[in-house]
Formats: sequence, C-alpha cells, structure tokens
Amino acid sequence: VDAVDGVCAKIIAGISPIGNDWSSVSARLREGRNAVARIPDWAPFAADMADVMYVRALHRYPDALESAEAELTLGKIQESRGNDVAARLHYDTMLLKNPDSHLGSEALLHSARIQMRLEEWTDAAKRWSKLANRPQPNEYAVSARVEMARCLALSPTDGPLALPLIDSIETNWPATNGDERADRLYVRAAALVASKKGDEAMRVLESAMRLGLDQASSLDALRIRAAALELIGRPGEASLAWLAFASECSDKRRDEAYFRAATSAAQAKDFLGVLF
Repeated sequence: VDAVDGVCAKIIAGISPIGNDWSSVSARLREGRNAVARIPDWAPFAADMADVMYVRALHRYPDALESAEAELTLGKIQESRGNDVAARLHYDTMLLKNPDSHLGSEALLHSARIQMRLEEWTDAAKRWSKLANRPQPNEYAVSARVEMARCLALSPTDGPLALPLIDSIETNWPATNGDERADRLYVRAAALVASKKGDEAMRVLESAMRLGLDQASSLDALRIRAAALELIGRPGEASLAWLAFASECSDKRRDEAYFRAATSAAQAKDFLGVLF
C-alpha cells in the first residue's frame, strides 16, 4: 500500500500544473514513469500518464523544439494500443510542424508501416520515398527504397512500376546477404505478377523460397504463386494454391482467396473442388 501511495503521489505531481519550461515536464514524466515501472502490471498506466503529460505540455508549449519528441512519443503510445489512425495523426503533425527534425525519419518510418498495415499502398510508397530521400547520412536510404518497391508491387494499380525500381536498387545497392536477396526476389515476383508475367514470376519466386523468406513473406508467397499459376493457365494448381493460402491466412484476404480458389477450380472443371 505504501508503495502504491508513493507512486500515486509522484503521478499527482507529474500531472499537476506543469513547470516553467519543457525540461520540468520531462523530468517529472521520467520520475513518475520510473516509479510506476517498479510495480507489476502498471506499465499500461505509465503509458496513460505519459499520454496525459505530453498532451498538456503540447498545449502549453506548442512551438517548443521538444514538441517533436512529444508527438513522436504520443504516436508510439497510440500505435501500441492498436490505434493506427490516431498514431498516424501524431506522426503527421510532427512532420508538418518540425519537417527538419532529426526525428523525422523515425516518424516517416512508423507512418509508412501503418499505411502498409492499412493496405494504403500508394500513399505508403510516397512516405517510403520521402524517407529514402532524407538528407544524408540516412540509414534508411536503401531499405526504404525496397519497401517503396514492395508497396508499388502490391498496389492494385502501380505494380509494374516496381520492376524498374527493384532493378535500380539491385544495380546501385546489391544485396549483402541471403535474407536481403530473398526479400528482393519476393518483391520482384510480386511486381512480375502485377505485370502479368506469370512464368518469370514463378521462376523468381522459387528462387526466393529456396533462399528462405521470413514468415510474413512466406505466407504471402503462397498468394503470389497462386496468382502466377492463374496467369500461366494452370487453374487446377492455382485452386490448390489459393486454398493453401486461405487456410493459413487470418485477415480479410481469406474471403478473396476462397473465392479465387473456387473460380480456378471451376475453370479446371473440378466441380467437387468448387464445393470446398
């Protein structure tokens, strides 16, 4: 009880009328969060406290240099809660108010990933482009270009644009290890499917899978393979590939996969397969 009372006292001090400058806010926030962190199961409350204090500080010091850090932290808090739209608003606000901040790259990184989760491929590609072209030294110059190519490849309308980009990446920044090589081949295969080049997509995808893909890409490779099989006129195999993808998929793509499995089965005159 004494420990809890002590923490509560620190929190009350932390969210009481804040001091004369931003440093007092940061100091109180650190003190309160450190105290909360020492008590099991109170970590979510520490995030709530940070949320309250940073919002209050932003209202009081909207033009402070440290406001960029506050917006970034608030974005991360919202992202950890699964509130992607709210998180993106904080990241965008930070970038709008502090375009030259050294934290801009991190804000772009997080906002681009959010848009990928939301499958807003074109807008995500634009953010990756901005990140790739941030002033040097830029640790994301290459990886952001790969992600931009991925977004273009997965876009319903921009897929063919990914091919020249992945070619340029390979020419100027060759892969340094097998994982990078496999991932780039996977992106190339997705772009080839979008470009209606099924045979080449199959060959490239098989090379990527031999090198080894991460778990998320391995799952999506089933989808790319199914689409490639459709393109090269092998509907029976395409149907089985769509079923394999649907059985492993847990998001909204599952319904489309089952529909395409049934469509491919019908094209293969596998009417029993249509039922399943």
